[in-house]
Amino acid sequence: MPIGILDDNWGGTKIEPWTPPAGMELVPELQDAVTARKKAVAVYRAELPMHLNEMERWVAAARAALAKGSEAPAAPAPVVHPGGVPWCGMYNAMIHPVTSLPIKGVLWYQGESNGTEGETYYDKMRALVGGWRKVWNQGDFPFYFVQLANFQNPNEDPAGGDGY
Repeated sequence: MPIGILDDNWGGTKIEPWTPPAGMELVPELQDAVTARKKAVAVYRAELPMHLNEMERWVAAARAALAKGSEAPAAPAPVVHPGGVPWCGMYNAMIHPVTSLPIKGVLWYQGESNGTEGETYYDKMRALVGGWRKVWNQGDFPFYFVQLANFQNPNEDPAGGDGY
C-alpha cells in the first residue's frame, strides 16, 4: 500500500493564513474576524470592476505611447485582494488544492509566529483543526501539533501570553 507524507509549509508564518473560512466560522470567538473578512471581500468586489476599467484605459494609453515611441505611463496601483485579511491566503494556495487527497492525519508545527498571543491561539487552533477536518470531509482524523519550547521567561498573564 503506497504511503506518503505531504510536506506543505512556509517557514515564519502565522496560523491565520493556513485556516480555511469554514474553520473560522466554527469558532464563536473568531466571529469578529469572520465579519472583517466578509467586509473586506465585499469592498474588493465593489472596487475590482472600477480597477479593471482603469487598467483597460492604462493598457490602451500604454499601447498608444509605445506605438509613438514614447514612454508608457505608470500603471495604476493594483487592488489588493483580501486573500485572508489576514486569514486564508496560504490555505487557498497550498492546502485547498490537496484536499481531494485522502489523508490519515496531520502533523502541525507552528513555530513562534503567534507566540505572543496567549489564549487567542487556542481559538485559532480550534479553527484550523475544525476547518481542515471539515474541508477534507474524512471525519475527525488525528491532528497532532508541537507545543512551543520555552526559551524565555514565561509571562504570568495567560491572556497576554508570551508563548516563548
